[in-house]
Amino acid sequence: MALFIKQDIDVPPVLWVKRGSEAKMLWAPNPQLHPMQLGNANLYQWKDSTGYLWRGGLVLPRGPRPEAGFPLVIQTHGFYNPHEFLVDGAYTSGTAAQPLASAGIAVLQMEDRAGRHQRPPTHEAEDEAIGFESAIDHLASGHIIDASKVGIQGFSRTSWYVEKALERTPDRYKAALIIDGVDQRCPPGQHHG
Repeated sequence: MALFIKQDIDVPPVLWVKRGSEAKMLWAPNPQLHPMQLGNANLYQWKDSTGYLWRGGLVLPRGPRPEAGFPLVIQTHGFYNPHEFLVDGAYTSGTAAQPLASAGIAVLQMEDRAGRHQRPPTHEAEDEAIGFESAIDHLASGHIIDASKVGIQGFSRTSWYVEKALERTPDRYKAALIIDGVDQRCPPGQHHG
């Protein structure tokens, strides 16, 4: 006998049991989700101006898309598994993918950039800000989002990235939220090695 979980980015987790070649559902821990109109979640990929390929989970509201596109919230951290149900985000203290989608707001839950801690800190935050900007441009070019209605949310280390994004292109963001922020900036006159 084996127990396993069936889920996907757009499918809530359910516990199954398998005996021999026969499998059946054992437990659906979130029956309250079945009647709800959850947003449509999919893996989303795009390249930035440096050629780096980004990935994230994109949750779009159900129903017709506004002519100008959906408002967007970028959740800057924690997209790890494109086959895990994307209900809120990596940390429930500040991420709310499905609740925002149910209110008509698209959400992009971004994957952490590979090797981000291997670059000098001054480049690390700049790379991430370029990723946010390219996501907005890519989604807007497909008329998926309204580029004039973008919010961004940073958590822990990515709060620093949000600060950098606001410094680089403050007019791109209508709202910004920093949760449990860590600021990796260097004090004046000092440099990280």
